[in-house]
Formats: sequence, structure tokens, C-alpha cells
Amino acid sequence: MQPTLFGSPAATNGFRDSSFAKNKNLPLHRWVPWIAGFSADFVDDAIEKYLPERNGESWVLDPFAGVGTTLVESYLSGLNVIGFEINPYAALATKIKLNAMRISVHDLTARIATFERFMEKAETGRLKRDPRSQAPIGFSGRTQLFSPKVQRKVLYALDFISSIEDSTLRDIFRLGLGSVMVSFSNYSYEPSLTRRAAVGKTNIEEANVGLIVSAKLHLMLEDIGWAEAHMRTLGYRPKARVCRFPRSTENAESSPVGVRLVRLRYPGTTFSNRRAYKGALARRDTCSSRVLPIQRHFQLCAEPLPDYSLAHQRRTS
Repeated sequence: MQPTLFGSPAATNGFRDSSFAKNKNLPLHRWVPWIAGFSADFVDDAIEKYLPERNGESWVLDPFAGVGTTLVESYLSGLNVIGFEINPYAALATKIKLNAMRISVHDLTARIATFERFMEKAETGRLKRDPRSQAPIGFSGRTQLFSPKVQRKVLYALDFISSIEDSTLRDIFRLGLGSVMVSFSNYSYEPSLTRRAAVGKTNIEEANVGLIVSAKLHLMLEDIGWAEAHMRTLGYRPKARVCRFPRSTENAESSPVGVRLVRLRYPGTTFSNRRAYKGALARRDTCSSRVLPIQRHFQLCAEPLPDYSLAHQRRTS
């Protein structure tokens, strides 16, 4: 097996650990904590096993894209990718990661510096106005998401983000804020999200929101520079598309691409999830070379269809 993208030892028998925790130190993958995600190592092993001979015409489809581990790792390996995701925040994360190579490092650096100056004024009281952004109406629970002082700072951060005219830069800031907001909220991952008070932790009454968000943005900036340098070594730019998953595929249009599918099966899918993700599997129509949705399948496909060969490499919990 060939060396892996990030230099970690390749698997010699089977697949490496699929836990997302291993992504916490990897460029792009570390942007958003996602307990249900795959590890980049596991995806890399699957690519090597099922697409050993790949080129600029090879495609990977992930109908449950999540925050994009499969799509991003495939894209960095030179594969064209198509993904669907029903969660809007996860879809946003995936789109931004795949667009990272097109983001101006210069423009993002300048915008981060402006954000830091703005938040310093806002958090020290030198900004002589109240936040214009408002907390979501009806968003409440047994414990408020943010303490009052922290929420005021978050609203100032949202003010700045909403003022960014460039939609791509604005989305980077949205993703950066979203990825760290739990760290200064009254909730905690244990590992699922729960109230801090429920696990014996005190609520966070004060936090330097601007500094925390800025630190994440600088990390994202660093990774964007890395991604741009890495993609130059390929000599070509793969194609990528991520769509919010349609509620129904009965009238879905076919995509004019020939696809070789790699789909990592997600075990333990509930009945409700199955209904939500109808049309997850796509088959290759041998006459028109179009990707056509099929409503009742959602298993892992590792070979060109329509023979429906299945590779049952299950994802560990």
C-alpha cells in the first residue's frame, strides 16, 4: 500500500481506526469537531483499496457527507467528488473545506485583522453602540446557551460577520464561530452535548469571544495555505460539488458524469434516518453514463454499477 497523504503508517491488514478523533490535528479536517465522522486515515485506506488506479476522471460519491472527511480526503487525493448532506451546518463545513483552495489568503488575513480590532473595541466597551444582531426568537431551554455577557459579545461577532460582503469569507467566519461556540457556552460535550451544570461544571459567565474565534480563524488560514500548496503538486484541479440532500428524489435530475462509487456504510441507521435519506445510493446507467438516484439503497458501493457489488467495510462506532 502506498504512503498516506499525511504520512501516518499505512494499514497492512484491513483498515485503520475510523474514529474522527484522529482528525483533530490534520489540516482542513480539524476545523469542525464532529463525533460521528470518519478518520482521514480510514478514508485514505478505503480509497487505496477500492480505487487503486485513479486519475482525473475518477469520482467519489458520498450521500451522507457530514463535515466532509470522505470528500475532502478524496479531493486532496486528486479525485472528483460529489456529496449530499441534510444538515445545513455540516453541508456548510464541507463546502468551505472543498473551496479552501480558491480562497484568497491575503483577503482573509486582512479580514481577520479587522475582526480582531472590531472585537477588541466591542469587548472593552469602546464601541459606543449595542449589538445590532439579535438572539434567535424562541431559542431557550433549561439553561440559556450563553451567559448574558458572553451572548453580548457573540452578537457583536455576528454584527461583524453580517457586514462581510464577500459570501465565501462570510461563510468562513460563520464556520469559525460555529466550531468554537460551545467552548464559551453553558454546555459541554460529554461526549454528547449536555448542560455544564449536569456534569458538575460551572457556567461560563465571561469569555474572550473575539480571541477564541480569532485563534480558530488563524488555524483555518494556515490550513488554506497548506491546501493551496498541496493542490499545486497534483497538476490539476478536481471537480467538487456538495448539495443539501433533497427531501425526495422522485423528480431529481440526472448528473451528466460517469461515476465510480466509494461509499462508506454507516451502521446503525434508524428507520427515520432511512426515510430522510431516500435516494442515498446512485447507480451508473451504462447507456447514458448518468448518475441516477435509487430510493431504497444506502449501503457501501465499491465497484462500478449496475452490478450492485457491495463491499461491507463497516464503520466502527
